[in-house]
Amino acid sequence: MRNYLGQYIAGNGAAGAALLAFLASLFACSEAHAANLVRNGETGAVTRIEGLSVETDGNEKIYDVDFSFLSAQDVYGVGLDFDFDLISNAEAAAQAVMAELGSDEYTRQFGADFSDSFHIGYSRISRESYALIGDFEGRRGSDELDVDEFSVDEDNRFAPIAKFTEVVFAEPATTPEPNLIFAFITLGSLMLGSKIKNK
Repeated sequence: MRNYLGQYIAGNGAAGAALLAFLASLFACSEAHAANLVRNGETGAVTRIEGLSVETDGNEKIYDVDFSFLSAQDVYGVGLDFDFDLISNAEAAAQAVMAELGSDEYTRQFGADFSDSFHIGYSRISRESYALIGDFEGRRGSDELDVDEFSVDEDNRFAPIAKFTEVVFAEPATTPEPNLIFAFITLGSLMLGSKIKNK
């Protein structure tokens, strides 16, 4: 198949060029999704991750993640409406955050020390406490997930809560993009013209 395409493109001038343009437009429409880091203008600490890909239960979802130093009740509401109800899903989300932060980014600066710690709540234990998972090591680039228990109304001064908001994309259009329609028409007409000319 690749040999045939290469021969066609090389031997058919304008039609080959149209085919190349058509293939390029197809690849342009299927761009990979990349996350974007938003930093504090003064400290450089990451305050938000936009477009983070997380795979839970075999499904990929895209989230915007905000790092908050408030209490769990302030972040999740009095009823603690967690973003993830299972530790396995919270762990997958935490792994995605750690991978995006890498070894250089940080969520908070303590003088000359930089911390990339954060946590994610996933289960209420009692009226006063909840279970959380996260990177509590505190040193930038030193990543290790751990499980802990924390007070629902205490501010998270040292490790922010990573709050996930799912990004909902608009439904794909039912009609092809104009550039694809143009590419199909151009390609079809040039290939037809090439066949007539060869006869």
